[in-house]
Amino acid sequence: MVTSSDGEEAAVPTSEPTGPAIRGLGALIGVLRALGATCFVAAGASFLVEGWADSGVLQRQLLWGGGTVLMTIFGVFAARRYRDPLGARMCLGLAAATLPVHFAQLGAAVWALRLEGLRVGASVLFAGLTVLALGPVLALGLSALARSHARRLVGLLFAVSAPLLVPTRDGDLVAAFSLVQVAVLLAAEIRTFGRDPLFRTLEGYGVRAILVLPWVIMSSRNLYYASTPCFRASLVGLPALVVLVVPALWPVARGYRAPLQAIGVAGVAMAVGLVSPSGAPLAMALGVVAVGGAEISEGTISRLLGWAGAVALACCAGLAWVDPDPLLALSILPLGVLHVVSAYRRRAAWQLAFALGLSLIACAGHLRGLVVLPAERLWVPGVIGSVVLLAAASAAERHRGEIERIVGRLRTYMTNGQPL
Repeated sequence: MVTSSDGEEAAVPTSEPTGPAIRGLGALIGVLRALGATCFVAAGASFLVEGWADSGVLQRQLLWGGGTVLMTIFGVFAARRYRDPLGARMCLGLAAATLPVHFAQLGAAVWALRLEGLRVGASVLFAGLTVLALGPVLALGLSALARSHARRLVGLLFAVSAPLLVPTRDGDLVAAFSLVQVAVLLAAEIRTFGRDPLFRTLEGYGVRAILVLPWVIMSSRNLYYASTPCFRASLVGLPALVVLVVPALWPVARGYRAPLQAIGVAGVAMAVGLVSPSGAPLAMALGVVAVGGAEISEGTISRLLGWAGAVALACCAGLAWVDPDPLLALSILPLGVLHVVSAYRRRAAWQLAFALGLSLIACAGHLRGLVVLPAERLWVPGVIGSVVLLAAASAAERHRGEIERIVGRLRTYMTNGQPL
């Protein structure tokens, strides 16, 4: 401000940025944050890849631990000095994301100890102490992202990271651990994450990314070793399972929900095909996948998957008469009950009828294997079948009124949604 000749203050132009310039600065800040996070993630990936076969070097573990501490210190500094809460949360979240990497390093040291003996015992001890010492750093990072949930999230992250310590590279065991990890994360999504609005924010998705990291690291690490059908199935089926379940939990647009769930069911079915034997067991497993997908999805996808399950059950019935196995009859009964209950829940009357009839046909086909008749006695099953059918007709006639009432109530439920 300057004073004019009449004594009044007159404004002079300043060099303060205008509105568009401020918005441009905000975009630049966002780009710098994204680049910084990308560089740190790339550094962590490089650290892991270089360390798959180099687990006994203490200097590597010390340097990576120093990176974790440095990121934590800068996060606190950004919050207190620069008054940048978003940058502070990003730094502390990246620091928390390093803990699964430390678990992987400790697991590599344990694996080397198993192969090489006590020569790397010091590395194992140091890596374990580093993981324990970084517990407060993890708690601080998760508290910056999820606040009141930090304590439970610390325990959850330690739990899903623990399989990284198991000294095995067997594909079947890794697939089993991966299945447990995904099941735990989906349970947390159903019980906590999907209900709390806090986890629908950018920080909430960051917490999810940190929790998924141990599963990604373990699966990626095992790609360097001999593969097994179960491990290959886990690589296909577990991501597909997530794609199938998540649209039912997250507010996904209806136009995207059906394609995602269809892709998820296809992936799970492919994984089942990799591990299931051919024939009736494969048809039964695919039927379970179809019914599960029909229960999770909705609309046209649910109806199509329900009919896909009925087709799988029809294949089971046909194979039962071609290649009977009395032991499979024990599996057909619960499978048929599963199809019937699912059709009832989804109010699919025709699918319920098909499932009930096909289950009885399949069970009869398998039980047929218990009786072996000579060629000149093939008429015996016809007589027995005639007696059974006539007895069923007489019983239906005797209880016609009750059957009609049950069918009427079932029809009412299927059309109006009233329970039986």
